[in-house]
Amino acid sequence: MSKLCGIAGIFGSPNAMLLKEMLKVQKHRGPDCFGTYKTNNLALGHNRLTIRGPSRGFQPIKLNDKALSYNGEIYNIEELEKLVNNEYECDSELLFDLLDKFGIEIIKKIKGEFAFVFFEKNKIYLARDSLGVKPLYYYKYDDTFYFASEIKALYLCMQENPVLENIDLENYIKPYGNYTPIRQIKQVLPGSALEIKIKNRKLNEKIIIYNHFSNDKKIISPKKAKKHIKETLKNAVSKMLIADTKVGLLLSGGIDSTILASLLNDLQISIPAFCVGSNQHNEFEDAEIVAREFGIKLKTIEIKENFIIKNSQKVIQKMETFDAGQFSTAIAMEKLFSNVNTRVVLSGEGADELFGGYNEAFAMLNNKIQNQNRFELEMLTATRNMYQRQLARLDKLSLSHSIEARLPFLHKDFVNLALSIDSKLKYRQGREKAILFDSFKEKFPKQLLNKHKERFGVSSGVYQTIKDHHKDLQKFVENEFKKVYCEQAVVLQRPQNS
Repeated sequence: MSKLCGIAGIFGSPNAMLLKEMLKVQKHRGPDCFGTYKTNNLALGHNRLTIRGPSRGFQPIKLNDKALSYNGEIYNIEELEKLVNNEYECDSELLFDLLDKFGIEIIKKIKGEFAFVFFEKNKIYLARDSLGVKPLYYYKYDDTFYFASEIKALYLCMQENPVLENIDLENYIKPYGNYTPIRQIKQVLPGSALEIKIKNRKLNEKIIIYNHFSNDKKIISPKKAKKHIKETLKNAVSKMLIADTKVGLLLSGGIDSTILASLLNDLQISIPAFCVGSNQHNEFEDAEIVAREFGIKLKTIEIKENFIIKNSQKVIQKMETFDAGQFSTAIAMEKLFSNVNTRVVLSGEGADELFGGYNEAFAMLNNKIQNQNRFELEMLTATRNMYQRQLARLDKLSLSHSIEARLPFLHKDFVNLALSIDSKLKYRQGREKAILFDSFKEKFPKQLLNKHKERFGVSSGVYQTIKDHHKDLQKFVENEFKKVYCEQAVVLQRPQNS
């Protein structure tokens, strides 16, 4: 029924041969098949990775001079089917009919993670889910508009020398906007649709912002908060297990993945789990404790030094950034996904951002507990900014191995719930993500009740190995990025007002 895929296209002055090359470099996103659609002003393509409904859902979908290329998962299918009074085996066909009947505004009602391009007459819409779980990039040159699921496909289209953005610590804690590591290439902002229209042989752009999340009602009762957390997250996990292929779990033994393991046990679902680490530092023992507690078959995956050195450039190419802060985690993910034998995995991304799971946030609260509004703003900002680092990295590393990562903590219903919970319930001296932990602690193995969060890349032992070989890690990653993408590129400071 659903597919995780790659989108590519050219609007204005289409080039079928270039489109073919764009799809080729994104083949890992959809190795099962690819399709194209062409008019006098559009060349639209699609790589397909089948997760549900293997015999249906070939794309682009085309009908009555309209076309759709879609990458994602819709989780409220039954609710949306009532709007068109029909049932569907494939959510891409449902999305096409919804857009055909109601227009782009219908995306306000969709619960899921998605990116899509919809064509009608002389205009196209590029749209993205509220958190930006699924990527969508674009590049404009003269009166031709190029778009794709990955930056590397747009690099093929560039008619000018690429300019690299400056990446520094200040940019990590500020809202990112639509920029990418290559200045001329932009991305569709989460929770928005970009309308591109041909008028008088010129391309006109218009951004349509739709609603993000609702957090008007505050839940201040711990009992009520725990009840809703359990019910809403269990429902999210249940919906994300639907697939016509094997599903797995990324398990570290930390709070978030242990919660997912406990919910799978409640649902009486048995799936394999995977844990990555190194001989310097790993969480294999904790993961094995969780696996035994819930009867899960666990595969531990060890990263060795030669793997890190051998795969450095390949990982930089995959993660499409020269941000050294992401590199150690990306290396660990590369090792992990190269050993995962399921096409779908559940992962715990989002819990830290929604419930204050970072040490910096605890320190701020501990010292300035009166500044509750600032803490809530920090969590909201962190959640909305995930698309630039955590979500982009996970999407690119997982799909480079044709694996879909599903994120129960980022289901729209659960995000709305988390944002409605009073921040005082999320912090307790000595305990990160307090209300989330309290909601499930009776399920936790006793040995792990006092466990605290460790950063994924560092805890895998990868970071220190990399630092031992490259004293200036940022310079190394930056140079390797240039070799892959733009040998002659110049790194410039991003303007303050951009």
